[in-house]
Amino acid sequence: LAHDIDPTIKLYLNELLVNYHDKRAEGLLDFVREMQADSVPIHGIGLQSHMMFQLPDPENLRKYLKKIEKMGLEVELTEVDARLMLFKDADDPYKAQAEFYGKLLEICLENQACKGITFWGFTDAHSWMDGNWFFQKPNEPYFYDQDMNPKPIIKTLNDVLIEHNRR
Repeated sequence: LAHDIDPTIKLYLNELLVNYHDKRAEGLLDFVREMQADSVPIHGIGLQSHMMFQLPDPENLRKYLKKIEKMGLEVELTEVDARLMLFKDADDPYKAQAEFYGKLLEICLENQACKGITFWGFTDAHSWMDGNWFFQKPNEPYFYDQDMNPKPIIKTLNDVLIEHNRR
C-alpha cells in the first residue's frame, strides 16, 4: 500500500537479530527472498542493533551484509547501542566499546549496500536501558557520559571516517 501511494519511497524490513549466522538470520533472508519472488516491493533490510546481552561477531556481520548486498538490497544498521557492561572484561571497557563501534562503522563503510548507521542515542544521561531492571549497570551505551563529556567513541568514529576518506 505504501509503495502504491508513493512508488519513489524505499521500503525496508527492520529486524532485530542476536547474531548473523544462525537459523533466524538465514530465515530472515529466506523470507525476504520469498517477498522478492512474490514481487513485494522491498528495497532494504534494517538490522536493529540493540546489543543488550551479547555482542555479535563483527566478521559474521560483514558476511551477512555481503549476503544482503548480493540480493540487490540496501542495508542499514539501526538502533545501534552496545551496553558498556558487555565490555567489562576488557582492560579499558570504554576503549573496547569505542573500538567495537568503530568496527561496525568500518564494516558499513566497506559495503556498497550499507547506507547508514543510526545510533539510538547520544548521551548516557538519557539511556532507555537505565529504566529496565533486568539490565545490570553500567549501561552507558552512547557517545557522551552522564555529564555530556565526550567518550572515546567519538574520537574512534572520527578516526575511522578520516581513514576511510583517505582511501
